[in-house]
Amino acid sequence: MRITAIADIVVPISSAIANAYIDFSQMTASVVAIHTDVVRDGKPVVGFGFNSNGRYAPQGLLRERFIPRLKNAKAEDIVDDRGILDPFKCWAAMMKNEKPGGHGERSVAVGVLDMALWDAVAKAEGVPLWRLLADRYNGGKADDTAWVYAAGGYYYPGKDLSALQDEMKSYRDRGYRVVKMKIGGEPLKDDLKRIEAVLKIVGDGQNLCVDVNGRFDIKTAIEYGNAIRPYNLYWYEEVGDPDRNTCSVDRVDRIAAAEDTALVLGEIGALEIAFARGLQAICFYRVALCRYRQRIDQGMLRRDHHVGAT
Repeated sequence: MRITAIADIVVPISSAIANAYIDFSQMTASVVAIHTDVVRDGKPVVGFGFNSNGRYAPQGLLRERFIPRLKNAKAEDIVDDRGILDPFKCWAAMMKNEKPGGHGERSVAVGVLDMALWDAVAKAEGVPLWRLLADRYNGGKADDTAWVYAAGGYYYPGKDLSALQDEMKSYRDRGYRVVKMKIGGEPLKDDLKRIEAVLKIVGDGQNLCVDVNGRFDIKTAIEYGNAIRPYNLYWYEEVGDPDRNTCSVDRVDRIAAAEDTALVLGEIGALEIAFARGLQAICFYRVALCRYRQRIDQGMLRRDHHVGAT
């Protein structure tokens, strides 16, 4: 199995929506296609990957460093014993001559290609990716179902409480029990009104998650945590920015001790050490697979941990 071509484009995904930290008025995403010489059902196998919204298209990094390295790698250096592309070996080729640390946007670029590689390998094997991963890494065992929720509740010009309620009702009408909304972009008193408006639609607080997108310092995180405690919400997500050390273990412990709502971290992280430290203090951890390429060791997890992916 050889890579015959790699194509990438930048796709505009701009919108008037905003979370607590950024708006999406100039948002873009990268989409890549990795073409191979394998043919399945009369068609060449092509793997596709893209980065999630909230991170701009990393086209410069892709075109200047990571795509050329992958294209220039010797074929025998990036395949397994059967001659199938090995995403781990491909990752090593892409990261060659990269200084440790400083992952940041680099992890987005490599993650886009990593996603496309796994897509191509699963297609070459003729199985869904979930089955490929279960067979390789979990003795063929896979969950029959996956818990999902509807994420929305962004800030939007002219979006009043009625419009927010209509949005959440539309998710419930489509069968979602749990929904998520953004907070932290307005004063606390206004966000509490928004939460209460949504609770009128979803009922129990265990049907609602809130997401700060890393906006708060520790003082504000605790203040909000105390304010939302009576609602008994399902979780309280990304309260601080790891780069500002808001999410160090001792500080997360302080936030967790101040209120009872489950904390969720991890989406904006990219390092295994941050993952491990975060797990010491919380029960929920969300991993953005298009950015997080480090191996997750089962030994890091306790029985009461819940790890999800986006």
